Amino acid sequence: MVRSKLAALALGSILLGACGRAPSPAFTAPPGARAISRDDAFLYVVDTDRERLKIVNSDSQNVVAEVAVGRAPERVAVGSDETIYVTNRGSRSVSVIRKGAWREAARIPAGIEPLALTVSRDGSTLYVVNGSSELESEMGTLTAVDTRSLRIKWDLPVGAGPRDITLLENGDALISLRVRGEAIRVDLSHPEAPRVVGRASPVRHAAL
Repeated sequence: MVRSKLAALALGSILLGACGRAPSPAFTAPPGARAISRDDAFLYVVDTDRERLKIVNSDSQNVVAEVAVGRAPERVAVGSDETIYVTNRGSRSVSVIRKGAWREAARIPAGIEPLALTVSRDGSTLYVVNGSSELESEMGTLTAVDTRSLRIKWDLPVGAGPRDITLLENGDALISLRVRGEAIRVDLSHPEAPRVVGRASPVRHAAL
């Protein structure tokens, strides 16, 4: 119920109204630029222009806090322990924010132009999609990060122009590629040596 209500919120009214300005109907946040806390208490919205993560109370619809992150923040994801992660496309990093503290607790190095991200169901691994690699500019990568140590486990080339990631029930991941309009399937069942196992139709992501 709460998630359905949040899906209908006019984000321009929430964010700009909280600052005492007239709401702007032109302001929108793409689906990956917002996320909901596990207990449905907060909506997290990436403000790319101001390089902030806005925390919105889902009941009052007021902005209760703003957290400074890196340059050109792109997407936000929430782990099973309520830890919040934000990809900073311009800083080649991921900001780590603890719920309730409302500040950047750490910053994880990432590849070039980190975009999409998600957390494994058990909360142990953060997966980050990078637009390109330092070794090969036309090849994007998927990076796995240990959420306890915040250390990189591995970095896997996945093709040109990766954009989004979806974790499947069987343990695989689908990485959509914007260049060719297709998706790469990655076998994550061997965490020390993941591998690309095939191609699939593009993944369509539903908005919150």
